[in-house]
Amino acid sequence: MDRLALMKLFVDICERGSMAAVARQRGQSPSLVTQALQKLEQQVGAKLIVRTTRAMHLTAEGEQFRDDSERILAEYDKALERISGTGSLSGTIRLTATNDFGRTRLPRLIDQFLIQHPEVKFELVLSDGVLDLVDERFDLAIRHGPMADPSLTSRRLVSTHRVVCAAPAYWQDAGRPQHPSELSSHQCMVLARPGAPQNHWEFQEAGQVFSVTVAGNRMASDGGALREWAIAGAGVIFKSMVDVAEDIEVGRLEVVLNDYRIPEVNLYAVFPEGRYASRRISTFIEFLHDKLGSEREASHCQSRASSSRA
Repeated sequence: MDRLALMKLFVDICERGSMAAVARQRGQSPSLVTQALQKLEQQVGAKLIVRTTRAMHLTAEGEQFRDDSERILAEYDKALERISGTGSLSGTIRLTATNDFGRTRLPRLIDQFLIQHPEVKFELVLSDGVLDLVDERFDLAIRHGPMADPSLTSRRLVSTHRVVCAAPAYWQDAGRPQHPSELSSHQCMVLARPGAPQNHWEFQEAGQVFSVTVAGNRMASDGGALREWAIAGAGVIFKSMVDVAEDIEVGRLEVVLNDYRIPEVNLYAVFPEGRYASRRISTFIEFLHDKLGSEREASHCQSRASSSRA
C-alpha cells in the first residue's frame, strides 16, 4: 500500500473501532490489515493503536495522526474533485436522522439517490436524541430546526409546518377540537427529551403565537412510536408535515386545527462547522433539497383538504 492508502486504512480502523471489521469490509484477511497497520506505525515512528483482548484504543500519537489524516484525505479528495468535478460519486456517507423521517421518507430518498450514484454507500443511524456529530464521526445529520448550535453548519432542506393529527376513529370517538385550548381534554402523546418533554404545543391566532400545555397517557423518546400509536387510535400527535404527509394522504391520520396557522418549522441538513463537505455529501444535500421542496406544495394541499373534511 502507498502512504495515502495506509492513511485511509488507519482512518477506517478508527471509525469502525475494529481491525476485524475493516478486514471484513474490505474482503481482506485480518492478518493483512494488521501488517498494514504495523507498516504505517514503522513509517510514523510511533505506536498508534493499543489493543487488548477486549478492545482497542488510540494512543495520544494515534489521536493526533487520525485528525491529521482526516484533514489530509479530505484535502486530497477536494483537490481531485476540483480537477474531475464531473466524475462519478463514490465513498460512504455516514448519516443520522430522526426516527420518523428516517423510517418513512429517507429510505426511499436514499434508494433514488443510489440509482443515480450507485458507487455511493450509506451508513444510517436513527435517533431523536442529541448526538455529537464530531465524536460519533457523522458526515451529516437531518434535524428539525431552529439550529442554535454555533459549531454546526446547516442547510435548510424544506420549510414545512407542524400539524395536530390523530386517526379518524379517534376523532370520531373523542370529538374534534375547535380551538387549541380544547386539546387539554384529549390524549396528547408527547415526544420525550431528557429533562424537556415536548408538551408545549405552539399555535398562532390573530398574529399572536401562544402555547398550549398538553398531557396524555403515553410519552416516548421515539417519534416513530408516537406515530404508530396515533395511527392505532391511541391519541393525538403534533408532527411535522414531512413526517406524516403520506399517512394523511391515505387516510391513516386526519388533521385538525389547521386554521390556527401553526408556525413553520424547518428541516435542515447539518454538519460540523469547518468540516469539508465532499462532493458526494454536497450532492446528496442538494438532492434532498430538490426532492423535498418539490413535495412541499402537495403536502400543504393535502393538509388543507384533510382539515376541511374535519
